[in-house]
Amino acid sequence: MGKKNYNLKERDLQKEGLLITEGALLFERLLASGLPIENIWCSEAVFGKYHREDLPFTVLSREELSRVAGYSFHRGVLALARAPEILPLDRIDTTEDRGILVLPRLGDPENLGGLLRTALGLGIQSVILGPGNPYPFGRKALRSAMGAQFKLNLYRFDSAEELFEWNGGDRQIIASALNRDATGLETFSPAEKWLLLMGHEGQGLEPSYLDRADVKVMIPQSPGVDSLNVNVAAGILLYRLGMASSTST
Repeated sequence: MGKKNYNLKERDLQKEGLLITEGALLFERLLASGLPIENIWCSEAVFGKYHREDLPFTVLSREELSRVAGYSFHRGVLALARAPEILPLDRIDTTEDRGILVLPRLGDPENLGGLLRTALGLGIQSVILGPGNPYPFGRKALRSAMGAQFKLNLYRFDSAEELFEWNGGDRQIIASALNRDATGLETFSPAEKWLLLMGHEGQGLEPSYLDRADVKVMIPQSPGVDSLNVNVAAGILLYRLGMASSTST
């Protein structure tokens, strides 16, 4: 390494198109993804387990690993890799997807990661991200998702108008909402193909999405509860929509 400063905490990963995995499990999932790896910093034990001639390993002490990570790090391995491209809507191919998750704007990278992990676990293969989201390949998002990003198809859009124009009525647009006029999830049956829109943790979905959705759906809750965590709500909705879709075919 020489004397070059590799403090990863100071780098703008999104601007550079990079990602960092921390720990053995995420590192293994990165290896399985086939993404180009630029650097791997690890302990002697990790090197002995994963060493391959085609991978750029650098063995470091715990103190040196912490300096590279930018904080006290004890998980044995850090890897810096080239992030996959998040494709625009005009390059989307979702012909095989019955349901697609759409996230116009989230504030918390850990919530974003949790949602991606939940989506993958409940059979979603494609997620469409709006412009207000954290970087989906950021460190917190990757940790929270446990690398679900490596198996999902991620797409992006810049405005509600672009999303609705792209959809063109092909899929039923389902908006998660707390409105009193929303349809209760327990009585709702989705169309054969659908988009599920989940809103911001605090403000929910903006009117530009709610007003143009085909249907607004709410999860029945006990009195006195403001709302569910967005990840929990998405899990309930995706499970119910998936079950309803499978029984309707």
